[in-house]
Amino acid sequence: MEKKSYDLSIRDYLFIFKKRRKTIALVLFLTLTAVIFGTYLATPSPRYEATASVRVERITDVTGFLMEVISYPLGDVLAGQMEMIKSFAVMERVAKAMGVIPRDVTVEDLSATEAYRNTIAALRSAVSVERQGLSNIIAISATAATPEKARQLANLVAEKYRETNIASRNSRVFEAKDFVEKQLSQVEENLQDAEDALRSFREGASLAHLSEKEMGLARKLVEIEGKIEDLKAEKAEVDYAVTQVKAGKMINPRNQLTVERDLSSVLSVLNNYSDLLLKKRNLLLTYFPAHPEVKAVDGELANAQQELLKHLSAQSQGYQTRIELLAAELQTLHEKVSLLPTEAVNFQRLQREVEVNDTLYTQLKTKYQELLIKEAERIEEVSIVNPAVKPGFPINSPSYLQNGLLGILIGLLLGVVFSVVYESFDTSITTVEDIESILEVPVLGVIPFLGEKELREEMDKDTEGKIPQDPELFKALFTYLVPDHFLTEAFRILRTALLKVESARVVAISSPATREGKSFVMMNLAVAIAQMGKKVLVIDADFKVSMVNRLFGIPREPGLSDIILRKVPFTEAARSIVDLILGERGFDFALSGTGLENVQILPTGSKTPMAREMLSV
Repeated sequence: MEKKSYDLSIRDYLFIFKKRRKTIALVLFLTLTAVIFGTYLATPSPRYEATASVRVERITDVTGFLMEVISYPLGDVLAGQMEMIKSFAVMERVAKAMGVIPRDVTVEDLSATEAYRNTIAALRSAVSVERQGLSNIIAISATAATPEKARQLANLVAEKYRETNIASRNSRVFEAKDFVEKQLSQVEENLQDAEDALRSFREGASLAHLSEKEMGLARKLVEIEGKIEDLKAEKAEVDYAVTQVKAGKMINPRNQLTVERDLSSVLSVLNNYSDLLLKKRNLLLTYFPAHPEVKAVDGELANAQQELLKHLSAQSQGYQTRIELLAAELQTLHEKVSLLPTEAVNFQRLQREVEVNDTLYTQLKTKYQELLIKEAERIEEVSIVNPAVKPGFPINSPSYLQNGLLGILIGLLLGVVFSVVYESFDTSITTVEDIESILEVPVLGVIPFLGEKELREEMDKDTEGKIPQDPELFKALFTYLVPDHFLTEAFRILRTALLKVESARVVAISSPATREGKSFVMMNLAVAIAQMGKKVLVIDADFKVSMVNRLFGIPREPGLSDIILRKVPFTEAARSIVDLILGERGFDFALSGTGLENVQILPTGSKTPMAREMLSV
């Protein structure tokens, strides 16, 4: 017989999954357990993250004393500010505020000490910054081993960044204010001394004998001397400013006040030079000197430096020319007033000292008030929008739910794969096609399996007490007792297929092991054939476990062994319905259905040690 090829369908796979459901469940359980346990073992030390938000305002137009800020595109400003947040200057302040670095440590000590550098590097690695969408808000996130430390670090970074930004943007105003405060105190003291000296001179000297012309000449002489001294002082300050500019330094406030008196030519150039120096200083907080942005500023700074030096040199030369002119005028005047009384000259000099100090004091007082206003109106680009709060959960906590779902998915996949592989190596016969392919014979019928639960349900349906409450007997004569069941119909189909085979007059029912349903199939098939009116002889050849006589309540002896050994004839050994009626089952059982009247039963007979030899006869 030609072998048939058979492809597995979805129904077959579902049958395999149902058959191997315990295997799939076991693999799923083991996989899920391994995933959960592995997640527990791989759980790292908890890390908490806190986030503070700051807003960076775009400064586009600020006018005032000693300050002019160049505006940049918002994207560039925020990119630079995000780098500034993690800069060395900000982290240094944070480290000192947290107490991990002494407050009195200088920048040189920080750069030279590896432990301090590592501390600041650790703080930088624990901080991350991110722009919120297209807004001007920057989120500052900090991670730490405890929630409180994470909150503290995020808030300190935001606060120290704001302080650094204010100090950087307003450094010129702060420096000028400090300088004016010191000068104001000094000039006030000088003015007091000059007034006291003038008062003492007036009390001790008599000026009544001096003419108005002599007093005028003395006044003019003192004025020219004073102008020359002022011009020399201003020229010295301008010359020192030239030295500072050549060295690439910021002009100190004293020199700056002198230089800015020529507002028409020097002020704009000076402000541009100061702004570029300030910009370079801010960039160096984040980048190395070789960075392209720093190089670009260096180029602009070199041009501004040359232009400023040109203006300062011209201003210094102008002072020198005026000094020479006044010196010549003073020489001429000395020749005219060589005979003037000393009291007149001394009086004019003291009076001029008072006037100069008074004027300077008034100017400094005015400048100081302006600086106080500017300090109150200081540039504050950064404001804290949302301070950080203590986080409730660690950011690196393992996701048991996610890993569990993944474990279930992997477990199901492995279980299915293992079941299919195991089924492919399973040599047991499970399908009709397997039987036909292996044995090369046709299958006449398929008998469904009847479990104990279904068997009990059918027994409980008997309300008249006709069905015996013996499960083995009920199952062996199921076709006889329950004629309208699908199992009974399966035996009828088998009967029909069997009767179509003309040579099938003797049917042997066997199995490789005990209790696999031989008696069940034999008795129900016999009853199904007998119900067609055909005579059926049931021979029990299982000498080891004799079931037929026990099921029908008839004696085991005489039987098959006795006939083989010629102890009794066949007619005495064979049992009929009459023997059933007279036996243990009784009249009601024998007549509760149809078919048993056409059945004769031959039990196993007497026990004999030669059972195997008798069957081989």
